[in-house]
Amino acid sequence: MLLALGACDADGEERSEPGSPTTSDDPSAALVPTVPDAPPDDPFVGNGSFTIPLGDGRDGLVLLHAPPAIEERGRLPLVLAFHGFPGDAAGMAEMTRLDRLADSEGFLVAYPDSFVDPADVVALVDHLVDHWRVDPRRVHATGFSRGAAFVYTLAAEVPDRIASFAAVSGVKEDLLEARRPTALLTVQGGRDRLSRFFDVTNRSWAGDQRCARPTTERARLGGREARRTTAACRGGGEHVVWSVPSMSHVWPRGADALVWEFFAAHPLARRFTP
Repeated sequence: MLLALGACDADGEERSEPGSPTTSDDPSAALVPTVPDAPPDDPFVGNGSFTIPLGDGRDGLVLLHAPPAIEERGRLPLVLAFHGFPGDAAGMAEMTRLDRLADSEGFLVAYPDSFVDPADVVALVDHLVDHWRVDPRRVHATGFSRGAAFVYTLAAEVPDRIASFAAVSGVKEDLLEARRPTALLTVQGGRDRLSRFFDVTNRSWAGDQRCARPTTERARLGGREARRTTAACRGGGEHVVWSVPSMSHVWPRGADALVWEFFAAHPLARRFTP
């Protein structure tokens, strides 16, 4: 199923503004080989890349970061991280700094490049569960900008395969009816060019999930004042919205830890109540 394998390493800095590139101009942030010619089905520590055939006939590139914990016995969580537009998988890795957190917390990170079909994501998850000792109950998805819109699609269409979701600086205009209750975190900026759409997206999701009236509290994210609203939803689902008034269209500092904390608290439920 896997057609080609390369290897890479990413170490990026902050965070893209609208219209700016998603990769750093710092040469030290360039991708460098760490596991040359490693077989795609043999887990290793570090960063690698492979391609997977997509449903539309293209070869889909995936960057994968495996933490030192991959050498231990037992299954690990997986975080899928989807980039925005313009952007690519390498830029997403540099921007989010999820690789560093993965090493300390013990989870895998996969950065699919230009995936647009949930069926292709499910095929990728199946491969990683079969060959990389991923725990199928601890698969999670996050995305930035257009990648966040795709996360909403995944939350609606494959909540039985992905445990929880985090959408950063993104909206979904045509929200689909979710197939089952799930957990969703969003991070939204008051200065984002998409800010006028956030309330509509939030209300639509909360209505579909039959969420209760939320509670609101003051908080801080990356040194910025924020407001966090939390609502319990049908069947054990949860809807958490972080609103940051001074934030523009970025992946903010602190979002990596915030997203992972949410994921760690929301494994896939074995059963749910409709």
